[in-house]
Amino acid sequence: MLLTQRLGVQYLWVDALCILQDDTSDKATHLAFMGDIWESALVTVIAASGRDASAGLLGVNLPRAFHQRSMKVLEPSDCAPALFVVTSQSQRPVGRSCVAETIWTTRGWTLQERALSRRTLAFTDDETFWSCQCCTWTEGIAAETDPNLLVPDLWSFRNGEGFINPDSQRRSGSGDDEIDASWAQFSYLIGEYSTRNLTDPGDAYDAFSSIIYAFERKMGSAFLWALPVARFDLGLCWLRSLHNGQARLKRRESLTTLPMTSLDCKVPFPSWSPLRWIGKVGLRIANQHTELGLTPEPMYHVLRNCPLRVVRVAMIISNDTEISLPPHPVAVFTVSGPVQKNTTYQAPPFHFEIWNVHKGSDGQQQQPVGHTDVCVPSDADDGTCSAGEGDYEFVLLATNRPMFGDHPAEKIVLQVMWRAGIAYRISIGDILEDAWSKAQPKMKLVVLG
Repeated sequence: MLLTQRLGVQYLWVDALCILQDDTSDKATHLAFMGDIWESALVTVIAASGRDASAGLLGVNLPRAFHQRSMKVLEPSDCAPALFVVTSQSQRPVGRSCVAETIWTTRGWTLQERALSRRTLAFTDDETFWSCQCCTWTEGIAAETDPNLLVPDLWSFRNGEGFINPDSQRRSGSGDDEIDASWAQFSYLIGEYSTRNLTDPGDAYDAFSSIIYAFERKMGSAFLWALPVARFDLGLCWLRSLHNGQARLKRRESLTTLPMTSLDCKVPFPSWSPLRWIGKVGLRIANQHTELGLTPEPMYHVLRNCPLRVVRVAMIISNDTEISLPPHPVAVFTVSGPVQKNTTYQAPPFHFEIWNVHKGSDGQQQQPVGHTDVCVPSDADDGTCSAGEGDYEFVLLATNRPMFGDHPAEKIVLQVMWRAGIAYRISIGDILEDAWSKAQPKMKLVVLG
């Protein structure tokens, strides 16, 4: 309240107080509008000091741990205020986020708060930071940024977070480069989000939902469990990436906190969605992937329950609206073969444990025909495959024919396990196109869960 009064602002919104945390209906109602609240707020105050929300604002209602000194280097004039040099304890490298080392940065809910706010005023242990789409200011440095840049450098976590302008893409009629930059920004955000901590794992969708809504407006595309409908086929090809030591993915086994889908009940997160997994993920939804030879193969449909029907994913306009078409057969392929762990390959920003797929099981030495990413169960800490060696089925997602170099064409596939007739993602991999054809894959309808 003290800071709000000093800023001359009449109203203060505090999520924890303004949303009834124990009322599911009230929580669902307000979560749908949180993006609008952040976008409309005069400024978002970020309490990035301390370990939790009760730490307060250092320098406002609590003293800092060190004495800050300042020296005037320029007297005030009619055109500008006085200029001071201020001491700081911060050892942050140039270009590093001002809140990168704080607990606040590790929390899942705080990413959309930062990305959707028009202006932010962040309080850390030793400095206060102001950031908006035009400039970034700290107590020791003023760093003006070009307002036309997608991401301001000084504030961004890795030059990818930036501010989201939900209406800018559609209003400006942007070209392919800007559209691709927006998809790249979304890919960065979900990758950043997937490494963050949630007190309640069931909040995985809710804590990212405002960013999804913003990109629905920005890109004119509906989303299904954080994958854009406009690029759903590419979105399913997401994989694990390695940044800051994030080497594995773990399954999120909890149900959603709030009722979801047309069933209006708590449901498990789909195995094909990045939201089901904990750890750094990388989406392949930008144009650069198709330009370099990635071509999606199957046609996807989604099951709607009220009324019961099957709708082609590409025809979904929003979560409530769709274009009706006659039913189409869904073509996917499966192939099986023994899987054996072989070696490790690293090439930033992605890191893969290599699992070789061999055709035949006669024990003879054979050349590997494919690779899968390491598959980690929810309770594994050693990176071992949850199912071990044996025969597995792979569902075709796309064909990758590299435009450059001598790398042979490959099939991008999902390694799946079956439960009650439903296929669940274990991992993703690639199989040489020639080997895939020789394996005589079968065409059949596959339900992904």
